[in-house]
Amino acid sequence: MSCYLPYIVEKIQAYVQKQCDEYDTARQETIFSVTTLFEQAKEANEDMRKQYAECKDISPERRVVLQKVLDDEAGKDYQIKQTLLGCVQEIQETHKII
Repeated sequence: MSCYLPYIVEKIQAYVQKQCDEYDTARQETIFSVTTLFEQAKEANEDMRKQYAECKDISPERRVVLQKVLDDEAGKDYQIKQTLLGCVQEIQETHKII
């Protein structure tokens, strides 16, 4: 009687790889969705910045504060987006079983 162990091991490896790929795909799609939301938030912040620039009723002191807040938020958005993109790359690089 011949040994089926190599065949069984290959089937298990293929199954595990398939499960990881499906899980990774779902994670990547979720991360891309969140990244898209951050892009939309960035665009909304830029629109707000333009509206503040056009507004004549804001004092120079308040304008400085608003500019700082918008700059800080833009920086945070950028950092989060880069982290999310890094997660996608990590998933793509590290989840290779075979």
